[in-house]
Amino acid sequence: MLIIDKIKSNPPSVLVFGDIMLDEFIIGRVDRISPEAPVPIVMGEDSLTAIGGCGNVIRNLFNIGVNINLVSAVGDDVTGEIIKKKIAKMGLKLDGLSICKETKSTRKMRVIAERQHVVRVDWDSNGSGKLDSDKILDSVSKNLQYSDGIIISDYDKGLCTKEITSFLIKEAQKNQINVFVDPKGKDWAKYSGATLITPNLKEAEVIIGNSISNDKDVESAGRKICDLFNIKTCIITRGAEGISVINDSQCLHIPSNAREVFDVSGAGDTVIACLTSALLSGIDLIQAVTFANCAAGLVVGHIGTVPVRMDELRSIEF
Repeated sequence: MLIIDKIKSNPPSVLVFGDIMLDEFIIGRVDRISPEAPVPIVMGEDSLTAIGGCGNVIRNLFNIGVNINLVSAVGDDVTGEIIKKKIAKMGLKLDGLSICKETKSTRKMRVIAERQHVVRVDWDSNGSGKLDSDKILDSVSKNLQYSDGIIISDYDKGLCTKEITSFLIKEAQKNQINVFVDPKGKDWAKYSGATLITPNLKEAEVIIGNSISNDKDVESAGRKICDLFNIKTCIITRGAEGISVINDSQCLHIPSNAREVFDVSGAGDTVIACLTSALLSGIDLIQAVTFANCAAGLVVGHIGTVPVRMDELRSIEF
């Protein structure tokens, strides 16, 4: 049986907590340089919008076929309204999405031409404004009881505070629920006690304070991260070098299977979504990591922040 079929046969419920945002893509071609400045003129041909940040984790989970409980926040603004409508269109509940009047929603606009990023423009909450922490903590408590596992998708936009993140992990421990973290920023103490963490190479280097150049360095970094933050397993994503699994019992390096790499944005979201879904469905760790690695190798062949599709998941055999 394919892993995706095993997941779909008894889909788990996943609580996704993290920074949600709006991804906008303007797609076109470049024929000439502007006479006003030495910059390309992009002739627009298409545009699209999608939920990003932890929203891209949700899109991956949605395509995988698991049940989703969302806890996040947006501002009381136009971008927030668009995000709400897109979530509702997926058939997901909005009761875990807080509307914070004193903050603003994050929006990222990418201009793409000839399959290459030309520029990105951000309208960033960046922790500005005031969160309704009591309301978010209440949403965490309510949704936790209906969840088999938790993904913390931290994009360092202000939602994943130490207070809320630590509370979530402690409550999960009390209820024997596994917590899977896609980290960001420099304060990883707030992730202490999580089950599994999935930093990329650069994020791991920042936390341990050393460069990582080979498998031995990766293993040392993974062990240090696990020890520092009392985390059982560290999975380091390494781009073209693949993915590494480090815990007390093993260190394993799985090469990338990406045929072509056009855009790595969103690959980490695919990894955490596929990995969590597989583990909660009873797949062993190495098979789950291999499944997630294969899925990430597929999405980097697309332009933009794209979730893995069901037909692509069905093509994964190993």
